[in-house]
Amino acid sequence: MTLVVIDAQERVALFPLFGSVHKRWTLPHAPVRLVESYAEAALRLGTHCFSGSVIRWGPVVGRRWATVPSSSLPRVRMEEHVFLTRARTPLASNSIHAGGRSGLVVMWAARAMLSSLLQEPHLDSTATLIDGYLNGWLPDGPITLD
Repeated sequence: MTLVVIDAQERVALFPLFGSVHKRWTLPHAPVRLVESYAEAALRLGTHCFSGSVIRWGPVVGRRWATVPSSSLPRVRMEEHVFLTRARTPLASNSIHAGGRSGLVVMWAARAMLSSLLQEPHLDSTATLIDGYLNGWLPDGPITLD
């Protein structure tokens, strides 16, 4: 489950990707627990990373349906939901305290810069989802990403 948080200047929140040798960035994301829905996981992540009250949940949710696992190990069946949110108030890059790490820096990146900053799988469809949401040409509700 991925969370796209967009501020008033239409910048997207990115977190540092830990464990990489070079400085890399990622969209906020978390696994979905067996006892929760995708929406509950998104709320948990938003509350944990952004104090919950500073973001407004958007009406568009991107969905990428699971594929059959390959024969190679590990055999993981992945389904992804991308929740689009708007920051209600401007957020400073040093105000985020995610994952219990005090002072975790969030970078607010212009959407035109996402392709150069992110190395996510399916980046093109996620960038298109963000553009469609901000430009107003996507209908409200779930959108299938492929």
